[in-house]
Amino acid sequence: MTENRIHILTDSSGSWQVSLYPPDERPEGEPHGSEAIIMIDDQQTVLVRNVDGRLNTPGGHPEPGESSEETMIREVREEACAEVTSWTPIAFARSEKLDGDNAGFAMVRDMYVARVVLLPWEQPAFEIVERMVVDLDDLVEIMSADWPGLDDFSAELVELARDALQDI
Repeated sequence: MTENRIHILTDSSGSWQVSLYPPDERPEGEPHGSEAIIMIDDQQTVLVRNVDGRLNTPGGHPEPGESSEETMIREVREEACAEVTSWTPIAFARSEKLDGDNAGFAMVRDMYVARVVLLPWEQPAFEIVERMVVDLDDLVEIMSADWPGLDDFSAELVELARDALQDI
């Protein structure tokens, strides 16, 4: 990752500027949890469908005292019913509110790629209604349907994940 490409997302809360930073260059902003592209093998990845109907990679906010890695491992287990076997950080995702209430507010999420073993599906008690195994080559197209405007952002994350897979 040689430059921070900027992506603009507009949702019901307004417009956000989203950009990725190398894992050794944490940008300014409020910590906003951890998220992972999780891989069953070098080509198959897992998405989860939230109660709002959108597909996403598993992730969430830390419990008191949890590290970023512990949060990611717990969220993958809770949301995707998968056990993390190895992982590496791939980026920080920084989102800054551009307009309306809280304009200028920025949050930062730790992004990982992780190898996992799928456990039997037991729908979580909250948030997640489905787990879906998809080909990594299809991830950007699938995510674009639910997250318009983030095609390039998703493609950049997939590229970072592919590059990091050989190291985990």
